[in-house]
Amino acid sequence: MTDTRRVGEALRGSAFRPRAVANALGVLAWSGPALDGLWWQRKNLAEGLLGAQIELLVRGGRVPTAAARDAFDARAWRAGILEDGPEGTVSTGLVLPLECDLVWTDRPERAFVGQSGVFMPDSTSLALRRALPSEPVARHLDLGSGGGAVAVRAARWAEETLALDVNPRGAEAVYRTAALSGVKMSPVTGDARELAALGTFDRVSFVFPLLVPWDGLTTAPLHTIAESASLLVDVLNAVAERLNPGGLCLFYVQDFAGARSLPDAIDAAFKGR
Repeated sequence: MTDTRRVGEALRGSAFRPRAVANALGVLAWSGPALDGLWWQRKNLAEGLLGAQIELLVRGGRVPTAAARDAFDARAWRAGILEDGPEGTVSTGLVLPLECDLVWTDRPERAFVGQSGVFMPDSTSLALRRALPSEPVARHLDLGSGGGAVAVRAARWAEETLALDVNPRGAEAVYRTAALSGVKMSPVTGDARELAALGTFDRVSFVFPLLVPWDGLTTAPLHTIAESASLLVDVLNAVAERLNPGGLCLFYVQDFAGARSLPDAIDAAFKGR
């Protein structure tokens, strides 16, 4: 991951930052609802090196190879971030600037393919990132981590950060996010209800994945527990058993329906803690 880390250092030292990307895409801020919907289809208003970076890494577009080589050095190709084709250069994934972090995620055409895509960051991930306390802890567990949008910020305050996702492809995305952002975190592939082997934690974060497909992208359900009324309670019980005394859990739940209320489920799982 040395080449990936060097690419991240170069990007973080360039104009490829949230405010500049937001301005280029014509939005007020690269945060909150600006990361919902078809954000990668926004028009790219930037020119030159930043324009090429945004076109490749944020919009997932194609640029002439000569322009790509002006914007990136050879390490981006060696790291597998960029690849050349007969019609120009494309990125193999998207790289999103979130505060001081760079988060690797799927290209849109890969992200929305049944259950195999890596969850793309949106306003839910950003809300949970903002809720993380800026206080040091020994161990942090991020559940349903996707590419690590929440876990990478947690890693800046934790001695050890585990990023768990049921999708095995999430592990590669987490490795790339960690390298691009210059932090250490460990991906784990597994079920959020089976945490005993991971030990205990001082802090746990989880965006409960209740999403449904966006119209026109796929007919398959995406990362949803809406059809499993018991999963909410099962995960809460598993987390409660793994939390150290005095520890903190941060959950983001959008609109769960069809089971017991979230406050009741939390109270039952954590027994008033």
